[in-house]
Amino acid sequence: MNKLIPLYAIIGLLIATAACDLIDNNQDESRQFVTSEAFRSELKTALSTYLYLSEALAKENEEDARAYAGQLAEAISAIDATGLDGEAADYWDEHAGNMHHHGKAIHGQNGLRGQREAFAHLSDAMIDVVHAMGPMDETFYHRSCYMFNDDEAGWLSHHEEINHNPYQGEHMNGHHDGRHHNGHNSGHYGDHMSECVRTVKVIE
Repeated sequence: MNKLIPLYAIIGLLIATAACDLIDNNQDESRQFVTSEAFRSELKTALSTYLYLSEALAKENEEDARAYAGQLAEAISAIDATGLDGEAADYWDEHAGNMHHHGKAIHGQNGLRGQREAFAHLSDAMIDVVHAMGPMDETFYHRSCYMFNDDEAGWLSHHEEINHNPYQGEHMNGHHDGRHHNGHNSGHYGDHMSECVRTVKVIE
């Protein structure tokens, strides 16, 4: 009987750790900073380029993706964040640095796989920023593709309908409900779209 105690202790520790992770995630998602209209306007300009980048990846257009990623990195660097104070300034500096870094990485990449991997990291930072430093003057949809690199990868869209997936294409293969998914020709979005994409949250 005593031999079972360590097992229960380990299980309890795992449950406690999972609960802490859940609390931390909820805290991150609920974080909100007050930002100026001018800051949000400049962020919206960067977001427009981000959306073009997302669509270029969905169309498997490497050249356009490189161009938009370079423009996005420049737009992020150009945002005037001097009005942000304290924690908000630190939050922006960290996320802006990540977006700039991964935007430059996409710009310098040859090949869709590398571009998409960098885009996944860039999107994580952009999603956090839109959650925490909005609201914007339009609705965004936080999408998630759970068939990219055997993991989930998110992105933002301003279309209510799911009309593209920046992670779908010749380098994306997966399984869903026992069926093989291969988005080889991502220029034409088929029935598999609803299988590998879900809307995580509507950001208003």
